[in-house]
Amino acid sequence: MNKTKLILLDVAAYLGSGFFLCAFIFSIFVSDSKYINIISFMPVLAFALGVISLVFTFVYSHKAYHLFLGLFLILGSIFVFLCLTNIVSWTIYQWWPLLGVLVGFSSFFAGKYKYKKIKIGYAIPSLSIFLFGLWLSLFSFKIVKISFTTVALIGAPLFMILVCIFLVALLLVQQKYKNLVVKDDSSDSFDDDELTVEKSGE
Repeated sequence: MNKTKLILLDVAAYLGSGFFLCAFIFSIFVSDSKYINIISFMPVLAFALGVISLVFTFVYSHKAYHLFLGLFLILGSIFVFLCLTNIVSWTIYQWWPLLGVLVGFSSFFAGKYKYKKIKIGYAIPSLSIFLFGLWLSLFSFKIVKISFTTVALIGAPLFMILVCIFLVALLLVQQKYKNLVVKDDSSDSFDDDELTVEKSGE
């Protein structure tokens, strides 16, 4: 992929991210219906740019960070548009934790696309963000009636203990199954994709 196409793809992805971010912020602070109709075009533009980013990723780029941005823009834009137009019953104040679910899903799919297999380096952070978004949704939708402050005070020590246990278990799994993790000489970040493209364009 030549440098011009890469720049255009980056512009589409980052511009779409800007439209999405503006739409999300405005959906929180703006309630006047006449402005909502105008703001509703922002997620539509972000969705279109997300589709362009995703198509160009599969055809030209084949880079994980382009796939992540394109997929998240598509899913996130649909989510914000439904909230702005009141198609769904709840407001953005209840739905916002689901953005974490979308981030986790997009990140997992990007890692799977990049390595053609599930890698712990992508799967664990993606699953953590996914589950954290679901956990927060329990409070935003009032499914859990207990105060979030109370849960945080009680659950924080337990969470730290579980994290320690998980890290020890993960270390043991890595030692036993070397193929489940990314080796030291393997690229495991979105930034490495950018460096690879820049080198090929020189």
